[in-house]
Parts: sequence; structure tokens; C-alpha cells
Amino acid sequence: MIEILRALSKPLKWIWANTEPLSKWIQVGALVVAAYWAYTRFSLDEKPALETRVRVTSHLTTEPGPVPNTCYVFLDYSLSNQGVSSFDIKSVHIRAWRSELPKVATDTPRFIDTGELERGRQVVDNNSLELLDMHFAPGETSGRTFTWIFSKQKPAFTLFQVDVEAVSGKDIKHISTQTWSQDVCTSNFRR
Repeated sequence: MIEILRALSKPLKWIWANTEPLSKWIQVGALVVAAYWAYTRFSLDEKPALETRVRVTSHLTTEPGPVPNTCYVFLDYSLSNQGVSSFDIKSVHIRAWRSELPKVATDTPRFIDTGELERGRQVVDNNSLELLDMHFAPGETSGRTFTWIFSKQKPAFTLFQVDVEAVSGKDIKHISTQTWSQDVCTSNFRR
């Protein structure tokens, strides 16, 4: 800040020496008001638009597997840049947990807390930059389908979570998406 004032001191001294006293104060006041206006307009309008805006979606599907009592599990994952600045993907982490179905004792609905589902048995843990290592320009969208083969199991909740870190300059944004099903390769699964 001091360097800026030093750089501005020479032009301001020239303006001060070459103008009349009343107009000097009017000019100084106008400069202060203009500087304040420019700063607040940038802080309120432009700066938020330059933030990293990442949209992550996921969708889970299953199909019969290559041999009896197995199935393919497909996790479709899409990432899009909804901001005005580019970013790079720093990391992608895919995890899945299987949890017992909750016991419902009454006719009262029970909230399904995905935090509780994360306490189940972890069945997938894939942490690799190669999962979606790319640069995203503004408006760009890309996706991938991840495939696993599961053995048939008793009915349970299967929760998939995708965690992404996007980097734009020094700004790091953490984004997560979750999707779950109670029929991932269970006896309820239909061929």
C-alpha cells in the first residue's frame, strides 16, 4: 500500500501545484469517491464471479454381471465449470460403504442420514488423480463412468461418495456428491 502511495505522490504533487485551491479539494474528493466506488464495485460484483464454481453430479445404475450371482455397478460422474475462470482437478476420491437397512419400529418415517451410512463397511476406496485429471475452461463439462463387479449380497444401503478438489490459482475448492441405493447387487436385483 505504501508503494502505491509513493508511486501516486509525484502525479498528485503535480496536480496540486498546477490547480487552484478550491478545485484541488474537489479533485481530491472526487478521486477518493471514485476509488471507493471502484473498490466496492469490484468486491461486490466482479470478485465473486471470478470464484471457482464447480458442479458435480453422480448417478448409480446396475446390470447383470458376467457370471451368475454378480452384477456390474456403474457410477456415472459429471463435472462442469459454471464459473468464468478456468480450474484444474487436483484430486478425485471415490468411496463406497455398505450399511444395514434401518429398523423401522413404527409408522413414523425415519430420516436416512448419509453420515450414518458412512460408518458402514467400506467396499470401495479409489483415490487417484487419473480418474479425471484435466483442465476445465469456463462452461466445459466432462464425465466418466466407473465400473465395478459386485457379488450378490443381502439387502443393504450402498452409499457412493465422490470428493473432488479443484484448483484455480491459489484457490482450492472441495466439492462432494453422494448417491445411494438399497438394491446394489442384492437378491432384489432383477436380471
